[in-house]
Amino acid sequence: MLKLWQKKVVITGKSAILLGTIMMEAIGILLLYCAINPPECFDFLKENINRLIYGIFGSLLIWKGIKNAFLQRK
Repeated sequence: MLKLWQKKVVITGKSAILLGTIMMEAIGILLLYCAINPPECFDFLKENINRLIYGIFGSLLIWKGIKNAFLQRK
């Protein structure tokens, strides 16, 4: 059973870039959504400074994901 978890999966090439971009965009959108409309289960998002931090990090992740998608690679 443990040998199943020790198997390494390596993703390279365009599929790795696409997967990384999709993950960055999804996390950024989730952070922005939580900053704008915080769920009831996250009590720490009731304070304005935490919502501001979530909004900044969410927008930066979305921006970096867009830059990563259109970056010229050699």
